[in-house]
Amino acid sequence: MVTNDYVARGVMEALAMASIPVPQQISVVGYDDLGVKTTPPMTTIRVDLDEVGRLALEALYRRIEGMQVKAGQTIVPVELVVRGSTASREMLPERSVLD
Repeated sequence: MVTNDYVARGVMEALAMASIPVPQQISVVGYDDLGVKTTPPMTTIRVDLDEVGRLALEALYRRIEGMQVKAGQTIVPVELVVRGSTASREMLPERSVLD
C-alpha cells in the first residue's frame, strides 16, 4: 500500500513503464478514494475525510480554548474498495517481481 491514490497512480505508471503488469505481477492499493482514474481501476482504502477534518478541528478548537486535549489515537472507520489493481493470491505467479 502507498500513501494516497495520487502516489499509487504514479507507482502504477512507473510499473507500466517498466513492463510490470498490474495486478498480474504486483498489486497496488491506494488510500483516500479521491476518484483518481487509473488503468486498471485502483483498489483503495476509503476514509471519511469529513470526519477526520471534524475531529482535527474539534481538537484544535479545544486547544485554542485552553482545554486539555488527550494525546493518543483516534480510530476512524475505513473501507477497502476492491477494484482491478489487486489480484487474489491464487492469481499471482509463484514468484513475484519482489523476490
